[in-house]
Formats: sequence, C-alpha cells, structure tokens
Amino acid sequence: MSYRLHGYRLETELPDFGLALTDEGDADITVVRAAHPVDPGIYPETLAEVPHPDGRYAVMRGPSGCALLFFGVASAAFDPATGRIEVEGTLEDETLALLAYGTILAALLALRGECVLHASAVNVEGFTVAMLGNSGRGKSTLAALLCAQGGRLVTDDALRVSADGDGWVGSTEIRLREPVSALDFPERRTSDDRWALTVPLIGAEPTTVGAFVVPRPSPDAAAVEVRRASPREAFVWLLNESRSGAWTSRDVTLPWFRRIAAIAERIPVVEAVIPWQRPYKRELGEELMHEVRSVL
Repeated sequence: MSYRLHGYRLETELPDFGLALTDEGDADITVVRAAHPVDPGIYPETLAEVPHPDGRYAVMRGPSGCALLFFGVASAAFDPATGRIEVEGTLEDETLALLAYGTILAALLALRGECVLHASAVNVEGFTVAMLGNSGRGKSTLAALLCAQGGRLVTDDALRVSADGDGWVGSTEIRLREPVSALDFPERRTSDDRWALTVPLIGAEPTTVGAFVVPRPSPDAAAVEVRRASPREAFVWLLNESRSGAWTSRDVTLPWFRRIAAIAERIPVVEAVIPWQRPYKRELGEELMHEVRSVL
C-alpha cells in the first residue's frame, strides 16, 4: 500500500502507525528492513554528529549514499536521490518505524534542500498555526487541545515547510507523554509508552502556515501572554527548531539558512507564555489562538 507523508508518496515494510493512505502509484520514498547494520567505514564524510553516553548519533556521506547511526540501537543507509531507506535496529518495530519516518526521513529531505522543523501544526477555521519546540515543550499537547476546540491536525512533531510558507501533511496521530483528561479522542498506548491520539485531520493538500508559535510553558503563569518576535529573533528561533542543529556541512546548511530566512520574513513568529498546570484547561487552545491573532 502507498501512504502520504510530507507531500511524498511512501511505501514501507515497517508498521504504518501515523501514516495516511493515498492512491497507488510510484513511490517517492521507500522504507525497507536492512539485513545488517551500517558499516561506518564506507561513509568517510561526517555531516552531523551529536556525542551521547549511550552511543553515537551521526549522519555520514560516502560514494554510495548516506547513512545514519542512532545511539547504538539503530542504523540506516539512505539515498537522497532515489528516496530509498534501509533501516535496522534492536528497537521495537513501532519505534523503529517512528525513527524511519521521523529522524531518518528528515535527514534525507534535508539533503534534498528541504526545510523540516520540530513543529506540530493545526488548522483552526482555515488558519494554520505551528507550535515549535523540541520534546517536552508542549507542542503536541497544545496541538491536541486545539483539535479539541475544532481544529484539524496537519502534523505532529515534524513539519516540512517551503520558503513560501506552505506546510505539508505529516503524522496522522498526536503522541503525548501523558494522557490529558480534557481530551476525549480515541487513544492507544505505543511501544515507547506514549499515548497516540486519533484526531480530526486536514485534507491532503498543503496548507499555508499563518503563524509559528514558540511555547514557553510556565507553572506560574495565570493567562496566555504573547509577543511577536523581531525578524532577527524569528530567524534564530526557526533555525534552532529546524532539524539542522547538529549539521556542519556547508553545502547542506547554507540552503537551510536561506530558506529559513525567507520563512522568517514571510510568516510571523510569536512567543507565547502558556499556563502549564494540570489538569490542563480544555479552553487553553482557544485562548492561545485568540492571543496569537491579536498580535498579527
């Protein structure tokens, strides 16, 4: 079967959680199981590297394509030209699939010159807002609360966005570390002990992002407070939340810088202090949207 992910047609041998079915056709991206771990010796150029006590995270390039090592528990060989990903690891199948459709695919798209941000995006009454941030910043929880107020999910955790501000549909589920009592969506427990919510979805076509939000969760805040970023701040925040922080290769990072600069000029970026006390108010998403619109 064929699936739609970030505007590409994908075929996979791994579990299809979080993927949207699409019409059959030639695949742009193919994910298969690898028989053996990656041999780092055939990829002499290091494009990105993050030291970690549990093992090495690195993206490498060689004459035959590229590879990714993931903290000693998984590895993948991939070819940006053909879109083929060969992945193996000791992880549960669902977690390995999440890695393939997330970190590995983001690396492949980056080497194609695409911009992929750490963001969850929701369309609310025709206006798409994207919450930026690494894990633990509240972007998925806010996305779920927006969906509870009638929004439709565009993507969770990873957003492919063009220089013109178009965002493509990504994951069809919202993954939370803990359940939220204010939500009544169908949910399932994942292999990595998250809660995956099934929420209303936007259509298949790309959507124009109306604003980026940088959430600042605060247990001391009494109400949502927002501030529109300056152009310089907007560029820095978007750059920090791109999946490019560990990359050092100039031929990869320069196109990113140019694309992120174009996005920062075109789309407002808003900093939002969010009251962050359990239980979360069901109306928190609606309050956030009201305040964001007030500074645009």
